[in-house]
Amino acid sequence: MNVGTDGRLIWTRVHREFFREKPEEFDFMSPGRNYMEAYAELVAAKCEKLGAARHAGSRPEASFRSTESTPKSTTSGKAGGLK
Repeated sequence: MNVGTDGRLIWTRVHREFFREKPEEFDFMSPGRNYMEAYAELVAAKCEKLGAARHAGSRPEASFRSTESTPKSTTSGKAGGLK
């Protein structure tokens, strides 16, 4: 699921509305909070629609971080990793 474009559209809408209603303010913290709330609602709605809601933590931790697939370091401990 790619929600990147939806997130950008929400960011644009929230900031446009904020600065249209309060052009004298130049503080990105306030619209930033509004954006985070709106984006969280979007992600929750998408997860609900796709049947993925409330499934966080239902998979074993090992399936997310397998040490077998982690590449081994090739550095020798010297500066720059050169041998």
